[in-house]
Amino acid sequence: PETVLWCADHAYPYIGLGTSLGPTADLWDFYADQAAKHGYQAGSENFGYLIPTFLAETEEKAQELGRNFVYGGGQNAFSRPEHTLPPGYNSKNAIRMLAKQPGGSWLGINREKLNAEGGAAADDVNYDEVRKKLVAGFEKAQRNHQILIGTPDTVIPKVKQILDVIRPGVFTFFAVQGPVGNEDRMTSLRLLGEHVVPAIRDYAKEIGLKDPFTRLPGKQKLTSGVQRDPVVDRDALKHIKFEA
Repeated sequence: PETVLWCADHAYPYIGLGTSLGPTADLWDFYADQAAKHGYQAGSENFGYLIPTFLAETEEKAQELGRNFVYGGGQNAFSRPEHTLPPGYNSKNAIRMLAKQPGGSWLGINREKLNAEGGAAADDVNYDEVRKKLVAGFEKAQRNHQILIGTPDTVIPKVKQILDVIRPGVFTFFAVQGPVGNEDRMTSLRLLGEHVVPAIRDYAKEIGLKDPFTRLPGKQKLTSGVQRDPVVDRDALKHIKFEA
């Protein structure tokens, strides 16, 4: 939350890195409330969002290769909290917030890891169980709209839902990690460029999203005593069924 506060104080855009949509909406509101104290209305130009994405010609191939988000990156699968977030790197309040997330985040920090005392020796680790949990987490992340895997026909509606809820002016697709061949990576980029990005640009215009290059953050003045406009759509959030 300190980073969000700092960004709002300086009217800098804040980028959410694949965070769950509910907590992301809370952060957007936190930013907008702070912006109002500084006399400006936050809008889509103040927010951005990044999400891991992989596309293929078929759903089956996308699912097969998209699993490298689990095994390729490492930090969200096998890293220890003290390595990902060493002492002093994050605030106590931020650590407390991470500890409340049973599913963790892309940083690989979750309640289970933070509450663990010491570390198991390599010989004591059941890697079959680890892999089983990772696959379950991969599938759950897709259902919760934290990873987008599929064809353009299945990915575009999910991106539109995300835009409806948090209304970011910047939207970044994070390419798959791990051992995926160049041809498959280029196919994913081609499908994004030919189908997904044009559709999303049109939809962003349709719902009135502005990027920070079109409308400078902090330039929408807010009269003192006037209630700020909403920056997220909580009703749209209700249409997505999340798993804890």
